[in-house]
Amino acid sequence: MNDRRTSRDSDVSRRVVAQWVAAGPALAEFRRQELADLTAHDALRATIALHEALDRLPRIPPRPTSGLVEQQRLFMTATGDGRDSRPPTPR
Repeated sequence: MNDRRTSRDSDVSRRVVAQWVAAGPALAEFRRQELADLTAHDALRATIALHEALDRLPRIPPRPTSGLVEQQRLFMTATGDGRDSRPPTPR
C-alpha cells in the first residue's frame, strides 16, 4: 500500500509540475500586459501603498552580525574537523 501511495503521490506531483510549466508562459504574458497597462498614477498609488504597509511593520533592530561565521564554526564542529575555525586574535 505504501508503494501505491508513493506512486500516486509521484503522479500527482508530476501533474502539478506539468500544470505549472504549461501555465508559466500564460502567467508571464499576463504580467507583461499588466505592466504595459500600468499608468503612472497607478504606479504612484501602488508605491505609496507599499510604503504605508512597510511603515506599519514592527521595527527590528539590525543584528550585530549575519551569523555566518558562527554557522561555519558549527559546521566545522559537526563535521569533526577538529580545527578551531575562529580567526587568530590580533596581537
